[in-house]
Amino acid sequence: AGGLVLEYKTDAQDVCVYESDLECLQDGCWLNDVCINLWLTKLYETAVPGEWKDRVLLVDPAVVSFLRFQCDAEDLEDFATEHCLRDKVAVLVPVNDVEGLLDPSQQGTHWSLLVFYPRARLFHHFDSTASDANASAAQATADRLWEAFCGDSTRFSKGHTPPVESMRHVTPTQQNGFDCGVYVLCVAEFLLQRMPLVLSPAAADFPEVASAEEEPPAPAVAAGTIPCAVPPDALEDMRLEISSRTATAKRGEILGFIRDSAGGG
Repeated sequence: AGGLVLEYKTDAQDVCVYESDLECLQDGCWLNDVCINLWLTKLYETAVPGEWKDRVLLVDPAVVSFLRFQCDAEDLEDFATEHCLRDKVAVLVPVNDVEGLLDPSQQGTHWSLLVFYPRARLFHHFDSTASDANASAAQATADRLWEAFCGDSTRFSKGHTPPVESMRHVTPTQQNGFDCGVYVLCVAEFLLQRMPLVLSPAAADFPEVASAEEEPPAPAVAAGTIPCAVPPDALEDMRLEISSRTATAKRGEILGFIRDSAGGG
């Protein structure tokens, strides 16, 4: 892994960046989980206002893998409790298409972003490939998140994960085979800038689900209330704001942040 370059300390977590991680930020390279977690952690610190930090969760990619492949029911409950999952308004989850953790060398080949809006009982999936390549992995991740969210509560139907809605119609398309992780970070930043639209003390309570046998009803939002998810009209400019040029610039921005934070000037 090479020598330690940066230990980025925050109230939420510490992220260690090594020399080998810097190589991932070069043009033509695929971002690893450390790079993605570093920038998500930085976004949480800088893009989410302090009074809203307890209502938004950005999940470490390593934790996502643990949830998908290793967690039992008790682990899922611990995750939900530790992160106050049932109090969140939005949960941003980087999704990898890796098929398991048996081989430590397996890192997958594609990243996408899954966003869970608990109040709306809705998942949005942002995939920068034209084919929605990570749809299956996103569904598997959503299933585990929903299971963690429901826990032992009888208010929600654990056996019926809410729909995972593809956001291909607004998601920018990467122009190469290696920028998927950068697009995840750009989309996450875009969404966080618009998150005040759904972060409000006037949030409605979760609607009831009668029984585990029933399909969860569509979320009902009364006229005039705040939206339970970033509304479609707020996403229309995503393709205009995020491009291959944006992705290249983001790599440089992350590298500059690491160097500045490490005292490298």
